[in-house]
This record gives sequence, C-alpha cells and structure tokens, in this order.
Amino acid sequence: MTGSALDLPGGRRTPATAARSRWKLTEREFELRQSAAATVSGENPWRARLVQLRRRRTAWWSLWLLGLSSLVCLFAPLLPLPSPALIELRAPLLAPIAPWRVFGTFDFQPEYWPLGWLDRQLLELRQFLFGTWQSGPWLGTDSKGRDLLARIVFGGRTSLAVALAGAATSLVIGVSYGVIAGWFGGRIDRWMMRAVDVLQSLPFVFLVIFLLTVLGARSSSARESIFFVVIGAVWWLSMARVVRGTVRGMRSAAFLECAQVLGASQASSLVRHLVPNVLPIVIVYLTLTIPSVMLFESFLSFLGLGVSPPRVSWGLLALEGAQAINPLAIPWWLVLFPALVMGLTLLALTMLGDGLRDVLDPRSQARPAP
Repeated sequence: MTGSALDLPGGRRTPATAARSRWKLTEREFELRQSAAATVSGENPWRARLVQLRRRRTAWWSLWLLGLSSLVCLFAPLLPLPSPALIELRAPLLAPIAPWRVFGTFDFQPEYWPLGWLDRQLLELRQFLFGTWQSGPWLGTDSKGRDLLARIVFGGRTSLAVALAGAATSLVIGVSYGVIAGWFGGRIDRWMMRAVDVLQSLPFVFLVIFLLTVLGARSSSARESIFFVVIGAVWWLSMARVVRGTVRGMRSAAFLECAQVLGASQASSLVRHLVPNVLPIVIVYLTLTIPSVMLFESFLSFLGLGVSPPRVSWGLLALEGAQAINPLAIPWWLVLFPALVMGLTLLALTMLGDGLRDVLDPRSQARPAP
C-alpha cells in the first residue's frame, strides 16, 4: 500500500489517509493496526442490556404483564368467554358476581361480528374444547346484557392493534425517513424536513375526524380500515425528527470512520453500523408512542368516531360506561374495570419505557437499578 493509493483523484483523501494523519502513524504501523482490528469481534451488547433489564424489576415485570395481556387478547376467541356481541335486552343489569358464586353456565352462543380466518379457527377449537360452557358474569354485564369481561378482552385486541399499527408505521417509515435525511444532509435533508414541517402543521385531530366522517359512511369495514391507516400513516413524523437528529450527531463518529477505513462501503456503514446504534433511541421512543396512540384511539372512540359497534375497544367501553351513568343508578363496574385495565396497560408501558431508557442510554449505566 503506497501513499498515492490512499489518495483520491483531485487531491481528496480517503478515510484511511485521514485516519493515519490524525493518529500520526507510519504506513507500516497503520497496516498492522488495520489488520489487527479486522480480527477483533466485539461482545454482543444486546445480551448485556437484557441482563441489565432483568435487574430492573419494575420494567421486567411490566414487560411480562404486557406480553401476557397481549397473548390473552390475541387468543380471545379460544377462551371460554361469553360472546361480546350477544345482546339480551331482557337480561337485567348485573353487578360483578364472584367466581365462587357463579363459576360458569352452559349458555354459550357464537354470535360475533365478521371474524377472520384465524379467529374462526380459534372459535371452532374453543367450541370443541369447552362446548357450550362459558364463564360467569365475574365483572358484571351492561344494560344490553353483554358480558363486561368478554368485552374488555376483545376490546383490548382493537386498542392494542391500533397502537401496534401506529408503532410499526413509525418504526418503518420514521426510521427510514430520518436515517436518509440525516445521513445525506444538504439539500436532501432540507427538502425532506420541509415536507415533515408541512405535514406536522396540518391539524392532525381535525384531519383524522374529517377523513373518518367522510370516508367512514360507506361501510363499517372501510371505516375501520381508514381508522387504522390514517392513525398509522401520520404518527411517524416525530419519529423521523428524532432519528434524523441522532443520525446527524453520529455521522462523523469515530466508529463509522473506522468501518470505512476497514473497507466498508457507505451502504454497509449505514445498515450495519449506524442503524443498530440508532435502535436504542428508537425502542425507547416506541414505548412512548404506543400509549399516545392508545389514548388517541380512546379519544376518537369516545367521540363516536372510532370503532363501530358491534366491535368494541377500550375507548368505546369508556363511552358506554359514561352514558350508563344517570341520577337514578351508577353502574360503577362499567367505568371502573375498563379504566383500570387501560390504566394498568399504560402504566406498564411507561415503566417499561423508563427501564429501557436507563438500560439503553450509556449515560445512565452508572445509575443503580430500582
């Protein structure tokens, strides 16, 4: 390797030339260090971070709680619960009954909204395993005779699906958009960020309400599709800004320069070295995005612009509970249990995000685990 081989046409220097000049090494010393660096394999940082997360008990138990609740909501048709859409107007409004008083009945009727293929298979397996047996009104019923426990479980599927749709869209579009803008900079960065400014200047709440009102009148399925797409497609703007700022700060980092010295291309440096270092910030931000999307879905459902009956979500349950309260009777269970489930889910997400921030932030490594 000669000195001229390290120079580009026009007098420009390669990253290897710049690194050798900065470190004040001879050509032989630089070649020896370069060959030694190529044989070094670093320790997997994600395994060490997982161990640190397990030491933070609040974050670790929050992760388990979220995983368990997600599995329960995902396999809701398999559970021996009453139908959440079955209306019995002649049935009285029942307060919660303890399981040791009424553990279950044999009155199951498979009345649901249109189910997908997987849900139909789970429902058939449920009927094969449990027959017509169903759990009792452990959390009470509403004014239409529908079981509250079943509606909370099935409502969690919708609320969590909307939250995960917004988070997944933020992850895919926001990270890609922010990495490209921050990496290339210059005119590309300016034009891409101006587009983000224009989208963020739009009244997001009124835009969603307008689209759901105009396009949702065709059918309930089209309304639900618009509901998912609109929320997910606009929630990536803040993620793009966060990622873009992080990439601009890392663009001239020493580890990227070392990767290019070892022969890594620009695309390889971007995918293999830059993006993994951005992921910790992205993961922490996602834990903050999911509660925001869930609250926004509940807000729209509370206004009657979210999920349409007979489907159910936690926001729709809050609306029905508020409407059931009157001066003559206060069915407290219709408000307490949906609010309690949603509050615990949001609290678990917040605690998990706080633990991930401490684990993934290098400046927080010295803090003692709670």
